[in-house]
Amino acid sequence: MSALLHQPIAEPASWAQARPWRACELCDHGQTVLQGQRRCTHPSLAGTSQGVPVHQARVLGGACGPEADLMQTPWVRS
Repeated sequence: MSALLHQPIAEPASWAQARPWRACELCDHGQTVLQGQRRCTHPSLAGTSQGVPVHQARVLGGACGPEADLMQTPWVRS
């Protein structure tokens, strides 16, 4: 039993790595990708039909913020 306590911790599996903007990948408004850049097209982001880059929408003080306040999916409706 004590041998188990001293085993080195394995690296997390590659599928378990944190992915930036994962909420945006799942969100209805984050499905637009232009030139390899994911964009948020939430209606509150007026000005362009192409939306804004998600890294701008998700910053502190951004339209959606770091907590993905505007996230909308089939299973989470705001």
